[in-house]
Amino acid sequence: MNNIKPKYEKVKEFGKRFITGITRPNADTLKVSFEKGKYLKLKPTDVNFMKSENRMKEQSAYQYTEVLPAIKRDATYDIVGTIILLGMAAITQFMTLPIGEQFSKVLHYITGSLGAIGFALSTDDIIKISNIVKRQFFFDNRELLNEGVEKSNNMLNRTSFITKRAIKKGKDINAISVMNLGWISKRDLKVIRDNIQIQKDLEFELHNPLKRKVTKRKPSTNQK
Repeated sequence: MNNIKPKYEKVKEFGKRFITGITRPNADTLKVSFEKGKYLKLKPTDVNFMKSENRMKEQSAYQYTEVLPAIKRDATYDIVGTIILLGMAAITQFMTLPIGEQFSKVLHYITGSLGAIGFALSTDDIIKISNIVKRQFFFDNRELLNEGVEKSNNMLNRTSFITKRAIKKGKDINAISVMNLGWISKRDLKVIRDNIQIQKDLEFELHNPLKRKVTKRKPSTNQK
């Protein structure tokens, strides 16, 4: 599957301007990271943050709608090609056996080989695909997630300790943002979404609002 790996994080439409992350090293700095360890240090203004976040949103939408289908197509071609090649190799190896036994051994041979390929996908490729899906899920549900989380700690029920810590220690205006998204699993984002939707359906009164120390963004340099 080596031919599909470059498509996960880097796409030609964004080239060297592909943003890999946004962080706040300190109260006076917004750090925007790019491919190959490159980065820019900017003033942490609303304008700079929104431009960076919107860029990541555009990247995510492109990856989800264009890159993932291409990966699936490539994966299908690779697997089908592998089956054919393995089958041909196995047939030549077992040609001296009776026809029924040939088929049984070829099938066993191919199944075992594809199992090894599936393991490689699960430990590397699928993790990267999952991250693309997670980012797009976040952008599709960002307002709902943040509105619900801020209202009550109960919205974090059944999420991991890492997710709870990332959200409660996050200092951005939004409790869940591109700043801490890397620490939050796709599963936990869905759990939070489900908790919020259950609350909305049952219309219970909420308590125990989320308490965080927010680092405010700087006024835009264009503002007087």
